[in-house]
Amino acid sequence: MTNLKASEISEATADAPPIGAYRDDLEYLQDELGWLEMRCRRLITQRQIDNQCSDSPGHGWSRQEEEPLNLLEARLKMQTKSEKRRRTYVNRRLKATRAGDFKLAIDTLVELYDLSDFERTILLLASAIAFSRSFEDLYDELQNSRFGLTVEVIFNFCELPFAERITRRRVFSKAQPLVKNDLVSVDLSSRFNAPEDLLSARVQLSNRTFGYLVGDNDFMDEFMEFSSVEEPRSCFDQVVLNAEDKRRIMSVIERHDEYLKYRREWGFDEVIQYGKGALMLFYGKPGTGKTMMAHAVAEKMGKRVLNVDIPTFIENHDAGRFLPSLFREARMQDAVLFFDECEVIFGDRRRGNALMTMLLTEIERFEGVAILATNLRQHLDEALDRRILVKVQFAQPDRLARREIWKKHLPDSAPLADDVDIDLLADRFEMTGGYIKNAVLTAVADAVHQCGEDSAPLITMETLERCARAQLTPPPEEDSTLVNPSVRLADIILPAPLKAQVEELIDAARHRRTVLERWGIGHNMTYGKGVSALFHGTPGTGKTMCAEAIASELNRPLRVASVAGLKSKWVGETERNLSRLFDDARAHNAVLFLDEADSLLMARGEARASRHDDSVVNVLLTAIERHDGVVLLATNRPGQLDEALDRRLTYTLDFPFPAAGERAQIWKTLLTEGVPTDGAIDFDGLAERHRLSGGLIKNAVFKAAFRAARADQPVTTELLDQAALDENPAEVEKSIGFGR
Repeated sequence: MTNLKASEISEATADAPPIGAYRDDLEYLQDELGWLEMRCRRLITQRQIDNQCSDSPGHGWSRQEEEPLNLLEARLKMQTKSEKRRRTYVNRRLKATRAGDFKLAIDTLVELYDLSDFERTILLLASAIAFSRSFEDLYDELQNSRFGLTVEVIFNFCELPFAERITRRRVFSKAQPLVKNDLVSVDLSSRFNAPEDLLSARVQLSNRTFGYLVGDNDFMDEFMEFSSVEEPRSCFDQVVLNAEDKRRIMSVIERHDEYLKYRREWGFDEVIQYGKGALMLFYGKPGTGKTMMAHAVAEKMGKRVLNVDIPTFIENHDAGRFLPSLFREARMQDAVLFFDECEVIFGDRRRGNALMTMLLTEIERFEGVAILATNLRQHLDEALDRRILVKVQFAQPDRLARREIWKKHLPDSAPLADDVDIDLLADRFEMTGGYIKNAVLTAVADAVHQCGEDSAPLITMETLERCARAQLTPPPEEDSTLVNPSVRLADIILPAPLKAQVEELIDAARHRRTVLERWGIGHNMTYGKGVSALFHGTPGTGKTMCAEAIASELNRPLRVASVAGLKSKWVGETERNLSRLFDDARAHNAVLFLDEADSLLMARGEARASRHDDSVVNVLLTAIERHDGVVLLATNRPGQLDEALDRRLTYTLDFPFPAAGERAQIWKTLLTEGVPTDGAIDFDGLAERHRLSGGLIKNAVFKAAFRAARADQPVTTELLDQAALDENPAEVEKSIGFGR
């Protein structure tokens, strides 16, 4: 044997002077292979002597041209002394190495796969051939064949007695670590027809094992296509996640190696013979921090991340063959195995996933840490569930979490303008960490692009807001019913009490996650977690414009529902249209606006309402109650709505007809600075003379502007008066014969 046990090394070096540790794996292997060669040559000489002293050659040895016995014995004595001296030297350096920080790759493999000294020697013997063909010749001389390294050569090299040769045979079975983990291959082929044929089985080191032993941690070419190993890109402190979920993750990964050790020592491995690894599932919407946490787990454990490019892996025609190797590669690389978009490979077997059975087997055998990440948890195979130790949902961050994410992405050393307000950014933009990161990087690029040659880049609040808004704006061609609102709440003229109610509604939508999730109010609620409001008032009082402003303040698109398009004469079709409408709003994270809600929510049981109409009301009331976003409804006839709507509404807002002062403000707001006027517009007089809603004032301004442009003249009070009269025929009648 190679005498590599720690106790034997200590005994062999007890009185020896200190000696330097190995600096790398190649330096160690060079010394070790030198000793292997010495031992082989000593064994060959010994057998030559034995052959001369016997009447027939020993089993497995060829009789070469005989040398004088005294010369062979002198050579044997010298070879034995040299072998022992080299072994002592190597052991001393091994002891110094193991006392330091550097860890030899072969020692790591021994620890990872719980290999014996005998199995360690097999790895060394198999690696020698990769360095020099001369070892094949030496191995051939240790047997009566030209098979290179065989089981018989290994037995002869280790000078195993008969009984031990019998017990060591099991080392070469498929169930034992060397073969099971693809560290070596044992080529039995067609020769293994009888027990003695195992001696002729050739033992070869796998390419991957050889690469690892020589300190080359890159993948083999066959792995490069769909896998990569990288250093962790984040740490625990950078991930914004609630403390309880972080604690659950830590409980699994902290001191994982010790967990495996005590599990074995305390007898749990005998009772529970699978599931020694730690499998975690991170699920949630894109950009919520799943990948970031996977890297943080690796960083916390002092490991790297083995990424699997699942789409490329699935397309590989040898995916089934490579799959077990991925798990073993993670252990060899001392890496956390990370499957992003895992639903592709861990999907339900009922959908034809042929790899799932093999995956479940490998997961049960795996002793490391594996992380699955998905946006579609519902698509995972149900058998996977019981094998997952920790499941963590990465929810949309609430305002406080968003503030932390903005803060972590805007370092103190960044050139931030004085007007940058992180609290305001967190309030205004309900976005995940991935989008916040993109917004910050885009703002940095914009600041660098905008600065002149003589000025330093500066990141302003306006730049950050613009870049954040761009991250949340869907492509205009994606859905014509989605509106990307540009109007803000400050642009709308509303009575102060109503404006305060609208601001409260906006704040409720912004802080909804904090209240429901962080404070726990929503833990026992199965529905009613959204924010809903009814806007009622006469036409033109600002209901639709206010819905746009709310969506704009929340930085979400506005999903405007066409009531005419939703209603159908066919039974069940209206209900399906409603279901699709809410699903679409949820998919786009849009504010849903249902105008003329009375058309769909008329009171049930009325004479004008059919049984089909009652069914539509039921469906719509349920959809509003179960929607977890923002739903706004508008009507001019609140008295006709079903009374069951009241308890499903978070807010009910009355839009009154604008007073004279508010009408004056609306006239003034619509006539912006770019409009050419005669300089003497009487806004107060227009408000007093014309009792118009905001919508009709807008029409009047448009008409007056069009007429002025056609006549190539400025907008005058006279033009505005005439256009206002056109919008209110009753005013025309008064001006003709009835007075004001």
